[in-house]
Amino acid sequence: MNKANKAMVNLMVAAAMASGDIADSELKFIKKVGANLDIEEKALLEEIEKAKTTIDGLNNSEAYDNFIKKNASSLSEDERSFAFECIMGLLTTDGVFDIEETAVAGTIAKFLKLEADEIIGSVAVIVNANKKLEVTLDDED
Repeated sequence: MNKANKAMVNLMVAAAMASGDIADSELKFIKKVGANLDIEEKALLEEIEKAKTTIDGLNNSEAYDNFIKKNASSLSEDERSFAFECIMGLLTTDGVFDIEETAVAGTIAKFLKLEADEIIGSVAVIVNANKKLEVTLDDED
């Protein structure tokens, strides 16, 4: 698996774990992206587990941000927009986009150094594709 693909997987795992763990729908999405990137499934699953272990070992938000920043900086400018589209697809795969996912999407977009139009474009594509998307931006349960 090349460096850019590893970074993509790490960013998707970081995004998926914003809610604590990777949901089945998120794992299925990561596998689909991996297949589209021609990543062998065994190598993909190993990289997912390595990323989960690393993220579980991070002891504060600064370390989490540094993990995202390191992986985001491994991507070329062209790869960064694609990565964000994948992140947004992943975060909305369950039909819900909540406050934790909003925060992690913002953090990832910042470290991918995306412009506002790139972010808005990615969000528009996802919202258009997922007509039943529920957006919950209050932090009260």
